[in-house]
Amino acid sequence: MRQLKTIFLTPSYDTVCRPIRILIPDGKGPFDVLYMHDGQNLFESNTAYGGVSWGIPETLDQLCAANLIKDLIVVGIDNSPMRMHEYSYFNAVPNMIEGRDLEGPPKGHQYAHFLITDVIPAIESMFEVNQNPAGRMIAGSSMGALISAEIALSNPHLFGVIGCFSLASWFSEDDFLNMVNESSVNPVDRYWISVGRCETSNEKNPRFNELYIKNAQNFKDALLAKGIRDVFYVENKEAHHESAWKQAFLHFMLWARKNG
Repeated sequence: MRQLKTIFLTPSYDTVCRPIRILIPDGKGPFDVLYMHDGQNLFESNTAYGGVSWGIPETLDQLCAANLIKDLIVVGIDNSPMRMHEYSYFNAVPNMIEGRDLEGPPKGHQYAHFLITDVIPAIESMFEVNQNPAGRMIAGSSMGALISAEIALSNPHLFGVIGCFSLASWFSEDDFLNMVNESSVNPVDRYWISVGRCETSNEKNPRFNELYIKNAQNFKDALLAKGIRDVFYVENKEAHHESAWKQAFLHFMLWARKNG
């Protein structure tokens, strides 16, 4: 039976301990590790936004019981009131969401430093895990997808698989695409990009869903132009919600572990 363990680490730029939720499988390692953001939404519905989690323990149980994937550790870093700024390297484009102030200094570089210098070493010292790019994955949804991509692009030999669910690069699209174009990517890294045709982050803009589709397509095209060999791209009919990412996560794991 899987165990959900929580440890607490404090980012150097904050004064509050951050919960790090770790889903640990039965058996002996070494295990691969999937690092994710918005940790409170991943494992249990009673802590999840809107009361709906990704249901990751149940999905992994299902896939492992069917011998479809090898087991792994999943690490979820809880978000904070600084979420929108922690999950971007760049300033927000003004007026993207009516009535919501997204201004403020980006903290994405600091958050990335926290993940790389605090979280990953803690996990790799506590558990028997594969300490190489092929054994590390990173994934997230919306702004979590954005920071996953930015961390992977700025550290091209750290993660072998990058999962981007509903990429919210509308937050800083031009700066983000410039980063992709200027990055020294690792061509063997593997990128998952999924997006729903009914996505929105601004109900007052009936065409906001087109931004999500265009963001995902732009990212896919930029990665292919950079020579990334394995880019999985899929559009579905879903909205911007944990229930949609729960469904997509099962397919992501099958794809991510196909060479595992």
